[in-house]
Amino acid sequence: MKGNYNTTIVSFLLFILCFVFSREEIIQYGHWLYLAQLISVFSFYFKQPNNFVLFFSPSFLTILYLNISFCLGHIVVSQGIGFDLVYYRLFSRFENVNFITFFFLLCSWVVFIAFPYNSVDLPPAKEKTPEYPKVKIIILLCMLFALNFVSIDLSFLGGGGDFSYVFKLAIAIIIVKLVSDQKLLVKLVYYMLVIAVFLMGNFNSKREIMYVLILMLFYEFAKNRVQFKLKMRQFLFAVGGFSLVFAMIIVSSIMRGYGNFNVKNPLEAATHVFDYVGSDYAMDAMVANFELAPVYGNSSNAINYVYSGDVDVLYGSTFYKFFFIPIPRSILEDKPNSMIDTYTQRFSPSFRSIGGSFPIVIYAESFWNFFYLAPVFLFFLFKFLNIFYLKMVRSVYEKKMIVRDLFLIYLYVTIIQFIRGSGIEIWLIYGILSLPVIYFILKVFNLKTDEQD
Repeated sequence: MKGNYNTTIVSFLLFILCFVFSREEIIQYGHWLYLAQLISVFSFYFKQPNNFVLFFSPSFLTILYLNISFCLGHIVVSQGIGFDLVYYRLFSRFENVNFITFFFLLCSWVVFIAFPYNSVDLPPAKEKTPEYPKVKIIILLCMLFALNFVSIDLSFLGGGGDFSYVFKLAIAIIIVKLVSDQKLLVKLVYYMLVIAVFLMGNFNSKREIMYVLILMLFYEFAKNRVQFKLKMRQFLFAVGGFSLVFAMIIVSSIMRGYGNFNVKNPLEAATHVFDYVGSDYAMDAMVANFELAPVYGNSSNAINYVYSGDVDVLYGSTFYKFFFIPIPRSILEDKPNSMIDTYTQRFSPSFRSIGGSFPIVIYAESFWNFFYLAPVFLFFLFKFLNIFYLKMVRSVYEKKMIVRDLFLIYLYVTIIQFIRGSGIEIWLIYGILSLPVIYFILKVFNLKTDEQD
């Protein structure tokens, strides 16, 4: 696709600016570089046919999430905005801000070119659509609601905390697939019910609610083959969608106690959204709510550690750690550590000793593992992820209910978990844990269809 040369030219100009600008100029204007790169990707994608495939790709979700996080994070960290100024104090001592900015921009460009643009060929949708009894969907919704009151402990497998979300998301994926061919109004009712259940049970995690929204949006745009265009109708739709997501995040924040409104449910929390946004502490609170300072602050700090020679390069150990999970550390003392453990132990040992964690994004983790070869690793990683994504997109048009396809969808909608820095092992384990639930529901509800391609 010809237009990607323009995006590449823009990125290379931004690379040059990283070394032409002084340290002080990067601190003052660095956020504009991330925004300029994101806009160049947007402008290229808008011109492409079937561009919904591009806009929902792992490459674009990564660039969108990280470039916005870096843009806003750079502002709040460099200017000391927010309740916690630890990242501001760290950032003010960095001598290599120019390299950090260059490296993040380079990684986003590599992720951009890792998409196989010549492979976006969509099969025609099959005309025959299976009919699923509404009672099955209602039962699944009831199961989803019931899981709000169940805590699933998998500590015997080495995990910690409540894993009920894994099973809830697996059920939500099946519900969305079952209703995706129904009339718009019917779908909206089901979608709102699913969102309401997750708001009630998962208000402590914005990302978990975001995964459900990504799932629904992906299915709607893919099923209808929506072409993104710079038109007023789509602009208003985008503004409305963003406002809805923003409001949901604020509602979940209010339910977590921000603002001390003492609410008991999402509906009550929704009545205080404007009070929250108009308050004196709103700016600092929203910086905390959207985790702007930690995402950029910890990731840039991790780059600084490696670039300055303060820590050893890991040579891929946090990525191949997944294969060592079944082996107890008592047997293999030198078993690889996770990236979260490695970074948090270095940054705040006392916080890690009580179970705390500071994740760093995939770009920073790659740099800690492969140093200057990190962009090469990212290219092949995202080439691989995008190829599986395209297989998943094509499966949407097949009227089949297959465990493999639902598993790929699970990994896809939670990919931000991996990009954000939870670790490839956690991302894959959560996906694997969803398999028994998916298989059980398809079998018991008699939803499984022919697996032959």
